[in-house]
Amino acid sequence: MSRSEFNENKPELAVEYAKQARQLAFDSKRQDLAWFDHGVVTALIFAKDPEDEIRKWYEIEAEDLYKISRNTKDEIAKWVWASGLLMDRAQVFGTIGDLYLALMISEQFGLVRRKEQIEKLIKKFDKK
Repeated sequence: MSRSEFNENKPELAVEYAKQARQLAFDSKRQDLAWFDHGVVTALIFAKDPEDEIRKWYEIEAEDLYKISRNTKDEIAKWVWASGLLMDRAQVFGTIGDLYLALMISEQFGLVRRKEQIEKLIKKFDKK
């Protein structure tokens, strides 16, 4: 329910739900915590929250991704998370270079859906 498309008229709900989901994941010591962090960052971007708040959560996502990557045996999940982190970074910091790195990862590991998402973001950058 935290996904922005479910809360088009109430972006603050997307943020609230994303943070609640992340807290539940943290409390239950889930190994995919970075995925929930990514949800918070995405909701914050959608809600056009202050850059400092988005940056704070981006850094939380990066740290959690690093911690998780050291313990996961699922190599594909690791690269899906890494490409998601780069997508967040591109949106937070306005760096298209991060999208091309994410695109490279998605092509290397055959992440078709992720590649589509990245290409869509690149088109948005090209329109700026």
